[in-house]
Amino acid sequence: MRQNRYSERPQFRPGGFMAGFRARLTPVVGCLLAINVGVFIVILVLHLFYRFEQFAQWFALVPPLAVRGAVWQFVTYMFLHDPRVLLHLLFNMYVLFAFGPHVETVMQPRRFLSLYLFSGLMAGVAHTALAYNHPVLGASGAILGVMAAFAYYYPNVRVLLFFIIPIRARNLVWVLAGVDLFIAYSGGSRIAAFAHLGGLFTGMLFVRYDWLVYRKVAEQRSRWYYRRERSREDARMRVDELLEKIHRHPDGIKGLTFRERFFLKRFSSRYRKSK
Repeated sequence: MRQNRYSERPQFRPGGFMAGFRARLTPVVGCLLAINVGVFIVILVLHLFYRFEQFAQWFALVPPLAVRGAVWQFVTYMFLHDPRVLLHLLFNMYVLFAFGPHVETVMQPRRFLSLYLFSGLMAGVAHTALAYNHPVLGASGAILGVMAAFAYYYPNVRVLLFFIIPIRARNLVWVLAGVDLFIAYSGGSRIAAFAHLGGLFTGMLFVRYDWLVYRKVAEQRSRWYYRRERSREDARMRVDELLEKIHRHPDGIKGLTFRERFFLKRFSSRYRKSK
């Protein structure tokens, strides 16, 4: 069996504000922080003139609308936070800043961004499937996917639960999953527990098995490249045959059929564009 080239556990290097803000912040995490905070400020200004519910109707995840065609909501909801609940944004951004740079350093920016967006997307899908009548917004699902990746790469690192209780990262993920399961089936909270669970388990699966997807994509690209090169070779052989026919025919190019002349013209145009 082939090994996952990302399966090795990297060495944890403590960071945070003590290590210096610029040295700690990574490119994708920095962009995500800027986008979330920027969108929040814009919504805060708009909230002075319009009711937030009217804006959320279009860009939060409202499952009945999303399944009827407003599919953009599966992406936009994860960048939207209620301007009346500042703590939601602050907590999400703090967790992203605390865990995200370590994960991005291991995964590299493009793969980390895929993890974030896919976790958020699947969190929305899980919420739509299991809590159809309740709108949801916020980056929690995507960020829990990042936390699951952190626990995978740094399972024994101790973090502070509720900023007080020291707990290993791998145990923290299971505690969060248990809390969300309790909330989901107790029905006594407005917290989007199903979205949290969807993002959390998507992050777990992503870091374990996304290399299979990358391998399949690479194999498919290799096949496509081979077919393209082979078709180019066949086209060149056909051009050589037609040029030989022009050379041998007394009327030159007029001796070609309309289809043969069209083929030469199209090949010539593609050749000029490729140069």
